[in-house]
Amino acid sequence: MPPLLSSSPWEALARSIAAPWPDLQNPDGTFPDYVFDGEPGFSARYGESMLGYGLLLTGVREDDDRLIEAGLLGLSYAVGRSDLQADRPSVFENLAVAAGQVVGRRRLADHPRFAPRRREWEHWLRKVGLLTFPWVGERAFHRGSGGQSPARLSIARAIRALALWKP
Repeated sequence: MPPLLSSSPWEALARSIAAPWPDLQNPDGTFPDYVFDGEPGFSARYGESMLGYGLLLTGVREDDDRLIEAGLLGLSYAVGRSDLQADRPSVFENLAVAAGQVVGRRRLADHPRFAPRRREWEHWLRKVGLLTFPWVGERAFHRGSGGQSPARLSIARAIRALALWKP
């Protein structure tokens, strides 16, 4: 599929932010985190998946295989670490993987790096379940919501459903 090129200054900014990350990425898909002295193999939980998703989006828009591969590797790190999901689930990681799945399915269905990962990501998305944030404050607790934000529940469910939906 042809790239979605644009001359927007926002796209130029995204390109410049994304450019160094493929070279900084560790072989296991993690990225160095200056807070932890950049040690390989350390996961800041949703950092790999969110940065991976951003690199994937920029790579697809720019038709840049280096960025696409780095994005897929970061997202695949998250998918491959079900132990982290079991111990410390992350709604942001779920969001990044679900959104990455949608981008992959729509723009990279036949891409040699995405196609083999697709089933594993779908299986992971079904397995991790739905995480939500509790509302805070007195007015937030509505009958039947279980203390959860109806809007957040709907958004989280919609993103997950979209990622797993097969047209």
